[in-house]
Amino acid sequence: MAERLRFEESEAGFELRRGEQVVGVAGPATEPRARVEAGGAAWELSIEGERDALAGTWQVVAREPGVSEPVAVYFHGSMRGGRVRAPGERWGSLRRELGVSAEWRLRFPDAAMAIRPFVESRSAGLDLEFVPGSAEVPDLFLLLICWSVVSEETLGPPRRAG
Repeated sequence: MAERLRFEESEAGFELRRGEQVVGVAGPATEPRARVEAGGAAWELSIEGERDALAGTWQVVAREPGVSEPVAVYFHGSMRGGRVRAPGERWGSLRRELGVSAEWRLRFPDAAMAIRPFVESRSAGLDLEFVPGSAEVPDLFLLLICWSVVSEETLGPPRRAG
């Protein structure tokens, strides 16, 4: 059976849950910076580049606090997603399917997951479902992916200048 997780709104921003257990937290996705924490480790996330450029030349960069080199990055390529670099130089893609409130797909050669936006009366967020047989994806990296998706959904696509 595929593992299900949930990235859900909380008072401080968002929580990553496995069942009822909170395994990670993220700051609000309405700001260009946020802190994510999981398993006793933390990353600082920032949206960098020209978010309003027609080419969509921006990325979400994850860094360990006090370190300038990125640990992981989501490279936005278009309104339908882009590429991701996970720790250890693992490369994959994050793509939005066509349609309103469509799901996203995270794909690596050894792992895949569906990411579905949800809205309920008391909260909103993302449901995550690994494809059976997928390799482990670290919780901090899942927080980067979820924060990137919610930022994109919240801030909308880049706007034309002028």
